[in-house]
Parts: sequence; C-alpha cells; structure tokens
Amino acid sequence: MILKKMILPGRFVQAHPYFDTLWLVRMDGTLQAFDTERYVTATMNGSGSAAAKAFARNDRLVTDDGIAQIREQTPDVAAFLRSDFDVEVSHKDLERFSYIFEREDMLEEAIDLKFYSGRAYASTDSGLAVFRALGREDLEAIPVGRGGHKAAELDIWLDAMPLQIQARLGTISASCGEDGGWYWTGVNSSERGLRRQERKFADLSFASEFAGAGLANIEGPVQLSARPATKIAVDDRARAAKGEFPERQEIVDIATEADPVANARFDRMALDHESEDVRATQAFVTTRRAYIFYSDDTLSHFRISSGEGFAHDDTDKRASGGPGGRVLSMTTTAARVIAECRDDVRLLSSGAWQTIHDGPVFSVRGYPQSKWYRNIVTVVGEDRVEIILMVGEG
Repeated sequence: MILKKMILPGRFVQAHPYFDTLWLVRMDGTLQAFDTERYVTATMNGSGSAAAKAFARNDRLVTDDGIAQIREQTPDVAAFLRSDFDVEVSHKDLERFSYIFEREDMLEEAIDLKFYSGRAYASTDSGLAVFRALGREDLEAIPVGRGGHKAAELDIWLDAMPLQIQARLGTISASCGEDGGWYWTGVNSSERGLRRQERKFADLSFASEFAGAGLANIEGPVQLSARPATKIAVDDRARAAKGEFPERQEIVDIATEADPVANARFDRMALDHESEDVRATQAFVTTRRAYIFYSDDTLSHFRISSGEGFAHDDTDKRASGGPGGRVLSMTTTAARVIAECRDDVRLLSSGAWQTIHDGPVFSVRGYPQSKWYRNIVTVVGEDRVEIILMVGEG
C-alpha cells in the first residue's frame, strides 16, 4: 500500500473536500476553503498535475472500479506517488490559497460535517445546521484571503445534535443517539432556501449508513436494525455534471419497522464466537458490511446488503485480528477500511492493521461514494489536517 499525504498546519475541528477545494472549520468556528488544486498547480512545479490528481481530483487517476493501483497510472503520477516526500503546506500558503470567512460561533465544536449536492450539513450544539455550499464559480467571485466574507446563513433543520450525518441517494440522515434517527428526502434540489420536513426512522440511533436496501442503523453497542427504503428512479445527469457518481435512484421513504429476518441474521453472526468467554463489544457499519469487535481483540465482518435487499443468509463472514485498542469510529474509502483509535488512526489492509496517523484526532472521514475523492481519507489531528491518498502497489 502506498500512502501519499498533504499536510496542512493549524488547529481545526473538521475538514471536508468539496469539488477541488478543502473546507476547514477552525476551532473558533471560522470557515476556511483551501483551494487545493490551485495550490499544487502554482507551487509544485513539474509535479503539480500529478499532485492535483492525488489530492483534488481522484477521478483523473486511472482506476479499476474506482480503485487506484500504481501500475495503471501515467508515468508522472507513478513517479510522484513513489517519491519519498509528503506535501507540506506552509502557514503562509495555507492563508494565501484560502478563502476565509466570518466566524460562525455555532461551528466551534462541530462534531460532524457533510457536503452534499449544493449544501453543507454540520452537527452543532444547536442542532443540525445547514448552509449553502459554495462551488468554484461562487468562490472565484470572492477575493482570496481574509475578506471577512459570510459563507451563508445557517439554517437549523433539527434541534437535536447529530452524532453522525450521512448523505446518499438524495437523502440526509442524522443519528442523534437517544433523541432518535431522522431523515430528509429530496435534498438534491438546487432550490435555495429549501427546507424539507424531517421524518423519524428510529427512537435510538448512534450511527447509520445507507446500504443498497435502505438504512442500517446502530441502536446499541452491538445492536443493528435494518430499515428497508422505498426508492424511485430519477434523472442522473445533474449529479454526473457535479462530478459525483450518477445515482439512478433516490429514497422517498424509510420504513419505521425493521426487516426482522435481517436483524435476526445480524444477531446470529455478530454474537456467535468460537469461544464462550468472548463477547461482542462494538459494531460499525459501512455501505456494504458490518464490522464486529470482540473482547479478545479480534474482528469479524460480513455483508449486510445483497443487491437491492438486506442479506438473509449466514454466509460471507470473515475474521481478522483487531487493531489492539478500542475503536472510536470507522470509515471507508473505495476499498479500504480505516479505524480511529484513541491514540492513532489505522488502516486494515490484507488482514493486518497499519498506522497511518499518530496521535488522537478530531475526525477521520473517507468518501467512498464520491467520484473525486474515492481514494482519500481526511484526518483532522490536534495540530494539522492530513489528506491521505491510498493507492495499491499491484
């Protein structure tokens, strides 16, 4: 596995790429949009084009089903990826290539952030805050640097604070712990000022993920609830033009009653262990699989979605060792699984764990459904943000 990093100095709480810009939230609530592509093009001489593909436009990499391998890359990209240096942005250049907006007190302690289809969604003490996401044309109309510009008016869609926000298939979900799980459909609309009516999908929701069949909801440490969704076909040309994967369907409804067969299967596969003295301690879900951690530092994972339905058969269960400590969160890229632990961030590759960031972090986020960022993960550490590109050595 080849890891290539871009390192941005500073104290931030969130980072999220949107088009070829990295949006940052400083600890004081200041919003900052770092122009990643413009920076590498202007400062990296002959490596600028390759660095832009790595950190700003993964869709320009040569991929197989969205997964990048170094042998398939053009010579300039392969040479850049094999070089033994990380791209370290100076404090001066971070300011020089950023659009810096007014402070938003509400964002000071944002615990999650999601950009999706023209809007940004932030988890704040005041609830789910929503504002219009500025694209390339919007930003180019603003002077670079400290202009004191206001990014947008924040609109509160929900009073409860989400622990996690998810976005897919024209739908936003907010997992608010004991305040329940909520969702909004039709959010692909470009209408400014749009306010959709929230609907509740569960009384308890500590994390959730959109799977092929609907929503997989974590209701307890090792309790998963499979919620089927009703979807309709939509015209995908607008999403393709935005650089995101065309989604031929959108969710219009999520069932309040779970799939009992899928739930029972999850319980069997999660709680079954060859040793009676070992217990399941944590469960996480991705778009395709459930990951179960056990008290003996082992891990099992299995498919939760089968095509357009939740999986019902007890197959495809795999096992490996755990990362050696408690996992705080999990995320994925196109083909990799990443765990946030107490003191570092680790990558699961070929059954083994590899440390990709030392030190505790504020957030770790992959973008498996984004055409532009499928092969990267963003890590917000105590004194820096890292954009980490992951490329196979095959």
